[in-house]
Amino acid sequence: MLKINFLPDSDLEDVSEAISQYQAIWDSDGEKIVKAWEDVTGYKFKETFINATIWGGRGGHSSPLALTAWRKSIDDKKLHLVHELGHRVLLLPRREIYKKTRIFDDSLSNHKVLDLVLYDVYEMVYGKEFRDYAVKQDSEMLPPLYKEAWDFALSFKTKEERQQKFKEMMAA
Repeated sequence: MLKINFLPDSDLEDVSEAISQYQAIWDSDGEKIVKAWEDVTGYKFKETFINATIWGGRGGHSSPLALTAWRKSIDDKKLHLVHELGHRVLLLPRREIYKKTRIFDDSLSNHKVLDLVLYDVYEMVYGKEFRDYAVKQDSEMLPPLYKEAWDFALSFKTKEERQQKFKEMMAA
C-alpha cells in the first residue's frame, strides 16, 4: 500500500488540523483511491511512499506533492488529494513524452487528460453526488482553465467515450 507522509511546509503557520484531516482521509480511503486510479487509468503508482507538504496557501501541485490547508471542508480536502494524486499517477507514464515534446507543458492540456478519468475516479471512490460536487467546486472556485478542462472531459458523455479519448491523448 502506498504510504503518504503528511508534513507541514514549515513552522511559520499551524497546519496541524489540516494534516490530521488529510491523514484521516488517507487512512480511511487511501486503498480505494489507489485502486480507483490504477483501475481507471491502467497505470500503477511507482512510489511506495510520498511526502506531502501541507501549507497555508491556496494552490497545490503533484510533484513534489503539496496540498493546501486553505480548503476547509473534508470534502474539499478529499477532492484536492484525489486530484493531485491523479496528476502523479499520470505523470510517470508521460514523463519521456513530456521531456521530448513538451506536449503536456501547459496546465489546460494536463487537466483535460486528467479530467477524462478523474470524473470516474471520484465516482468510484466517493459516489456520484461527490463527483458532481467536485466538478462544481473546480469549475466555480478555481481559474477558468479548470472549467474549460471539465467541459472538454464531459463533452464525452459516457465512461467508454472518455476512456477512448484518454487512451488517444496518452498515446499522443
